[in-house]
Parts: sequence; structure tokens; C-alpha cells
Amino acid sequence: MNGQSITIGTFFGIKVRIHYSWIIIFILIAWSVIAGILPLYFPHVDFASRLLAGLTVTILFFVSVICHEFAHALVARRHGVRVTRVTLFLLGGAAELPQEPSNARTELLMTIAGPLVSLAIGAASGAVWAIGHAYHIEAIVIIAGPLAILNLSVGIFNLLPGYPLDGGRILRALIWMRTKDIVQATKIATYASYTVAYFLIAYGLIAVFGGSVVGGLWFGLLGFFLFESAQASLTQTTTQERLKSVKVRDVMDSDPHYVPAPLSIEVFVHEYVLRYGQYDYLVVHDDEAVGIIEFSRFTHRTDIIWDEPVSNYMVPLASTMRLKPSEPASKALRMMRQHSLPILPVYEYGQLVGAVSVQRISDYVLVGTTHPSIVAGREIVVDPGQPLELTVQHSNSQAIPTERTEKK
Repeated sequence: MNGQSITIGTFFGIKVRIHYSWIIIFILIAWSVIAGILPLYFPHVDFASRLLAGLTVTILFFVSVICHEFAHALVARRHGVRVTRVTLFLLGGAAELPQEPSNARTELLMTIAGPLVSLAIGAASGAVWAIGHAYHIEAIVIIAGPLAILNLSVGIFNLLPGYPLDGGRILRALIWMRTKDIVQATKIATYASYTVAYFLIAYGLIAVFGGSVVGGLWFGLLGFFLFESAQASLTQTTTQERLKSVKVRDVMDSDPHYVPAPLSIEVFVHEYVLRYGQYDYLVVHDDEAVGIIEFSRFTHRTDIIWDEPVSNYMVPLASTMRLKPSEPASKALRMMRQHSLPILPVYEYGQLVGAVSVQRISDYVLVGTTHPSIVAGREIVVDPGQPLELTVQHSNSQAIPTERTEKK
């Protein structure tokens, strides 16, 4: 189990996970096949047969979605881009990449692979449907027909020029090839995505007022998702570009507040959380960072024993979860994202010399974005040993988005 997702297996070294929201789309698609497609084209088929066929079609469809995502993942891996996992969620699937492809050609090849697989599966299902129809094999017809429709719909829909849909990523890759500037290409693709998102939302509203409530709400949800994803992807691309030449030493806190492992939870809350206004700390024992204590992890728990040590509630840190001042800040960000950690220790010559956090990197990026004259390259005028004082409001989720994903 990983957060709100469960791992169902590992294929080609890539984990496949199912997010809890996937259950909703599974039910919706199954119901649309059982109560919509099959009664329309096969009105004589009894409900029990429609139910069995609908569930079979839905399961095969999500196998097709996984194939779509693995097409992205395997082509990406072939070109040196690491893929961490594939996740099925409410709006389809996502092949999750810790970082952007290094060049436009790789982006183009890995992106176009997904829709091609969906269209190929759709065409193959259509051929099976034709064979079943020619030989009057109804069991094949009622499964292959809807499966062809679903896969062809996914393949065509994903070619819409809305970033981060596949069509939007193809558009970005082509612009990137021409301009040699990934940030500029992402901005243009994002603006195109806004247009597609507004169209989907408008179409959804028209459909709702026209009586198609479920379909209208679905298109509206897709439009909203596309708009939000485009914004997050643009922010992530900008963040990665800004951190290209930044080292951990530029963003680390060289004099953080460490929490001793034997310290009680009560003292931790009063002497650290309330005193410093900080919620995430490294837990140390014998000058070694042994874990991370996150206030948010137990704020809603009712079984807290306040005189117990923080070590009973910390997230243990493996010896590999440490950084050096000379390492790239982008590596620190990837490690924290991959392991869902807000802070990591920094060691030099075997000695604990500080900490780097998502907040620190977020502040660095925000200063460079809102005041580019302050941050030039990897130089920053703020002492890295002191917290960055910002006068603008922001949130971590906007400054540092989740992993870049290939969304469907």
C-alpha cells in the first residue's frame, strides 16, 4: 500500500498501482457498457449476459490502458528516461516520470507511442468484431465491439492538443524542436491546453442543460482536470529548468533545529512546533539523522501518548537517504517526492552539516520566479543558512508540484 494507492504488481521493473478513485471510473465505464452501449446495439441480450459482457469489456479496457501507459514507459526507458511506476486513477492512467525527457525527439517518440497502442488495440478489436459478426458469434461481437469503441476513443481523445494529454505533449515536442527552449514550448502548449479545457467545460455545461447530466459533468471534469494539470506541468518544467545548475548547498539550511530522539512528543510540540512555527524536523541520535518527525502525521490521531519519545512516531531514515552539499538540488527534490518526505539530511565527510527541505527549494524557486534579478544561475543573495524571508503568499503545491505524469 502506498498512500491512497495499492500496488498490484511489477512488470518490466515498473510498479503498477491502482488509486482508490479508479473504482469510480471502473463502475462508470462498466455501467455505460451494460446500460448504454449493449442495450442500444443488442437489445435482445438479457441483463445477466450484458452484466458479464460489461464487466469483461471494462477489465479488458483497463488492461488496454495499462498497455498504453507501458508503451510510454518502455519507449522512455529505451531512450534513457527512468519511469518509476504506472498508476490507474479516476481519469485513466499515468506513467510517472521523475524528470522531463532530455530532448524533444525523446519526448515525441515516448508520447506518440501511447495513442498508437490504443489505436492499434482499437483496430484489432474492430477486426475481431468483424470476424465475430461475419460468423455470427455473438459472445465475441458484444465484447470486441465496445472494446474497439473505447480504445479508439481513448486514442483519438489523447491526440487533442491539450497539455499534458499526449496531443499536447506532441505539440510541445514539435515546438521544442523548433525553438530549442523547453520552457517556451511548455508555455505555448499550456495556452493551447487552456483553450481545449475551456471548450470541454463549455461543452459539458451545454450537455448538462441539454439533459445529458452525467456526460456533461464528465466533460466538465475532464476540462477542469486538463486546466489544473497544464498549470502544474508548466510549474514543474519551470522548476526543473531553474534548478538545473543549483546545488544542495545553495538551498540547504546549515543550522536547522534538530529534534533529539528521546524528546517527548509534548516537549516537541511546545518547544519546536509552537516555538519555531515549523512542522517537519530531522530526528537525531548520536549526531546521526535517524528519522523525520512530521507534525501533520499525528495531528488527527487520538492514540498519542504525549510523554512517549518522538522516535516512536518518526519516519525512520535509511542510510541511503542523505545528500551531499555538492549534489544537484534537483536530485534532492526527486528523492523527497519519490519517498513523500518533506526534508532530508545533508552530510559532508561523514558529518551531519544541515538539512534541505521542499520548503527551502520552493522558496528558492519562488524568489527566482517572482524576482529573477535576485537569483541568477545558481547564485542567490540570501544566506543559505538562514530561512528565506518572502513577502508574497504561496503554497508548496504551486511551487513544487507532484511528479510529472503522462496523464490520460
